Amino acid sequence: MDRPLSAATTTDASFDEATRQWRVHVWSGRAGEIATGRVEDPSGLVLEAWTGPQVAWKMARGRPGAFGGKILNAWWVWLPLSLVFFLGLVDRRRLLSWHTADLLVLVSFGVSLWFFNRGEIFRSVPLALPPLLYLLVRMSWTGFGGRRAAPRGTWPVWLLAAVAVFLAGFRVGLDVEAQHSVIDVGYAGVIGADRILDGQMPYGNMPVQDGLEPCGRADADGEIRDRIQANGRCESANPRGDTYGPVAYLAYVPAVLTFGWSGKWDALPAAHATAILFDLLVVLGLVLAGRRLGGNRLAATLAFAWLAYPFSAYVLATNANDAIMPALLVWGFWLATSDWARGAFAALAGWTKFGALLVAPLWLTYPPA
Repeated sequence: MDRPLSAATTTDASFDEATRQWRVHVWSGRAGEIATGRVEDPSGLVLEAWTGPQVAWKMARGRPGAFGGKILNAWWVWLPLSLVFFLGLVDRRRLLSWHTADLLVLVSFGVSLWFFNRGEIFRSVPLALPPLLYLLVRMSWTGFGGRRAAPRGTWPVWLLAAVAVFLAGFRVGLDVEAQHSVIDVGYAGVIGADRILDGQMPYGNMPVQDGLEPCGRADADGEIRDRIQANGRCESANPRGDTYGPVAYLAYVPAVLTFGWSGKWDALPAAHATAILFDLLVVLGLVLAGRRLGGNRLAATLAFAWLAYPFSAYVLATNANDAIMPALLVWGFWLATSDWARGAFAALAGWTKFGALLVAPLWLTYPPA
């Protein structure tokens, strides 16, 4: 059903017999779709109404469990994790210190996430800016200001290590249990690995949607992602999945070889396996680097910090590719005394995501062993 609102604005609506709901769209000239929503029939109750960036970006709509899963985002999980992170790293002998402020700022990102999960992005985004600016200034001050005495937490090494082991098991178990929690980033890695195994480059060969024959059902938004691709296979579309460096796709090859890929955006065990592997590689690299630079205490502290911080668990729970680059950089830092090793890991990290190349000038000036 189409109805003009004005010379430049029109609406259209489609009815879903199964749910007895109308999907309404509002279009305005060159701006494209400016509003969308769902209306219940026959009561006329408005179930959803979206405008602005929330029309095009479904990730901004605050759907429960869409990112990170429902359990991790629950206050009774997120707040205790934040508290454990803070208590395990704070120096109780120097509570009034920049170190304490750093920890509080790191956990404060949870406030922005709370509004994001409610779909209130115009509050969520501004709330993330002050802690980001604070951390930029603090890291610049620390980096350019020379070495300072490192603060020491008050938990014993054995307790840090024990809690770290528990948290590692908790977050891995949470990820394994939460099926269908792979966002488009992790899905892109699986597709790219599949293409590489087929002798193709991922770039320009992602499954697309426009103009192709559908081979699946419409989702809750009336969109049919499953289409017959040029290779003759029914695959779920992810047209913008080819935006990362080649290492980001090569990293998924072992898991795709092991678990395969159905062609659909389903549970994607290969994405889960890759996310878990690189999360644990980050932890192992931090332990090795910590032991080399500060003994058992620093090793336990670094592993604990990664495993207790809620947002590193959030990355794992979304099964994104965001742990691949840190894993490569951490291992490069552990081997920093070797010219070829730190160069190789910096290059691999850069060919995962270009942001890693920021360390290249720093590592080029690393003092010789």
